[in-house]
Amino acid sequence: QFLKKATEFYVDKEHQRMFRRNPTGTPQLVVQDIQRKLSILAQAHNELGHKGEQVVYDLVRLRFYWPYLRKDIHFYLTTCIRCQLRSKIRLELPPT
Repeated sequence: QFLKKATEFYVDKEHQRMFRRNPTGTPQLVVQDIQRKLSILAQAHNELGHKGEQVVYDLVRLRFYWPYLRKDIHFYLTTCIRCQLRSKIRLELPPT
């Protein structure tokens, strides 16, 4: 199990970065720094027009990897003020 998991990863020594081979063969940059994770999530969520979890996940996972990525996206989106305000406004509108 460990060896199988370990073979998913490789290091680019020249640029000192770790990558993960995803099932499609596209390399995913392994992100460990918390600030970098937040920056990636903010950029993806904002540039997608504040779309939902699945849309953000589908985009981010193409190029990046870290454990609990989906959980971090869920947390980030639930703390997005713009999304919270839009959701609150939608809830307060009377039915037509």
